[in-house]
Amino acid sequence: MTLASKGTSVKQSLPSIPETSASFGVEVNAQTTLVIIDSGVEDYSILAAGVLPNIKTVILDPHQDGVAQITKALQAHPHTTSLHIVSHGSPGCLYLGNTQLSLETLDRHSWDLQSWFASLAFNRQPSLLLYGCNIAAGDSGEEFLTKLHHLTHANIAASDHKVGHTSLDGTWDLNIFRGVVTSNLAFQPKTLDYYNSVFNTAPVFGSTNGLIYRTSIDGNGSFEVYNPQTNIWSGRAPVNTRTQLATDGSGNLYILNATTNKIQRYNATNDTWTDVINGPPAGISYGNLEVTNSGEFVVTQLDSSTLYYTSGGNWNTYVLPSSASALGDYEHKPRLG
Repeated sequence: MTLASKGTSVKQSLPSIPETSASFGVEVNAQTTLVIIDSGVEDYSILAAGVLPNIKTVILDPHQDGVAQITKALQAHPHTTSLHIVSHGSPGCLYLGNTQLSLETLDRHSWDLQSWFASLAFNRQPSLLLYGCNIAAGDSGEEFLTKLHHLTHANIAASDHKVGHTSLDGTWDLNIFRGVVTSNLAFQPKTLDYYNSVFNTAPVFGSTNGLIYRTSIDGNGSFEVYNPQTNIWSGRAPVNTRTQLATDGSGNLYILNATTNKIQRYNATNDTWTDVINGPPAGISYGNLEVTNSGEFVVTQLDSSTLYYTSGGNWNTYVLPSSASALGDYEHKPRLG
């Protein structure tokens, strides 16, 4: 995958999408519609390829302020009356680029938000459609939408449930409103059928040895590595939680592969994962993966005080005392190696 630069419309070759049985019609004014897609969502290029014809589409740079990028895009397209933002979401929060737009950050971004539709005539009522999961859920979601409505003066549609594919308990129904939203979704029906993910979990980013990595859990967990030299996300591998990755003191990157149950190390030279050691006992839900100063591995068990650690290539079990951290307790117990 190749990331579009900040503020760049998607005009590149993108994957084709097979025809499906969907047959409903969508009426969207392409001249006044702008679609923003955060590159942190799973398979964002499929969504970009499936936007309705002639609609302007901008991919957010994951390393820059997403709100500022949207402001710049709207300045370039001042006649936009229908803004569609596709990103990960949680109650009262959108994840945009390297920024969160939430109840806690609305004041910080108020100047940008107030400028988004400021160039429109008073008789042009803008619409803002937010595709992130659960953005409108709960008291925080309701308050967030109300405040965002006041700042942007836009009619808003969002969701209080998962947005995306039905196989992952998602729908494409934006069911919570502030004002009257008349704009329909900006994607081809076959895209909505084919896109096999939801927008409910923001990726976790980190960096080591000049590489940037991210994990996201969108029904199917994924881990990817970004090489700034090639501008490509690659090295995809399955993980069960966003914390099943670790780096050692030399900057090597490790994951607990959810499919093979092996601890693997990333090789940036040829973009491959090398098995280091078999994982801890199968059939258990694991949380964090950590690497000790001596190069041993520690894996915590979810919802439990039990951790698993390696010593001489073998896995051992240890029950943590209350209020102890996994790695900290491990490192300071000589009997654990």
